[in-house]
Amino acid sequence: MEFLSERVYRPLAHGVVRLLLGTPVRPEHLVLLQGVLGALAALLLARGADPWAAGLLVLRAILDNADGQLARARGETSQLGRYLDTEVDLATNLLLFSALGYRSQSPGLAVLGFFLLVLLLSADYAANSPKGLPKTRGAEPWVSGLERFYRAFFGPQDAFFGRLFARGLSPWYRTWLANLGLSTQHTVLALWLLLGRPELYLLWVVLVFLLSLFGYLFLVWRTPSPPSPPSR
Repeated sequence: MEFLSERVYRPLAHGVVRLLLGTPVRPEHLVLLQGVLGALAALLLARGADPWAAGLLVLRAILDNADGQLARARGETSQLGRYLDTEVDLATNLLLFSALGYRSQSPGLAVLGFFLLVLLLSADYAANSPKGLPKTRGAEPWVSGLERFYRAFFGPQDAFFGRLFARGLSPWYRTWLANLGLSTQHTVLALWLLLGRPELYLLWVVLVFLLSLFGYLFLVWRTPSPPSPPSR
């Protein structure tokens, strides 16, 4: 369970869902709006309007928790929503890290931070949402395009973490990964923005990635190896 998502953003998102239930707004519309807000936040970040960028990131986090609730309330969950949500998140993070690289004058660190965050989010998905995604048979070409991109970009990561976590994970490590989810990441970035030090978010991502890596190595070290088969 991601604490900020469960205790802060989902209750706020529930109010948004109640307002939208009787409207023609679909979950996919909320996802696209999240993309617009993320792009605006990245632009404001690059231009130094940090409080406004922070506010948009928080608003985006609320909507990120609202789209799934709206889909479930209406029985409109779909693989389209899953692919679109993940890829809009990816595009948003790419824009945000581009803006961070521009502001910090550290493009190398921004590129590293972006890819480490992608790996952290993929690890969280593999640890806490292990079910695979079925193919969208007979879908519109653009929906199939979203699926192909997902499988090309995220498929190898899903397969890698699926094999890495095949022996199982302890509850504390699953909780750790869950609390490095996107709602938490964007909230931490918003806090650094309000403090006027957005470049420190890049160091935060590197730090939590290293802690996650060391935590996994510790978990492997503490887990006994399966017994060898008896020799004949």
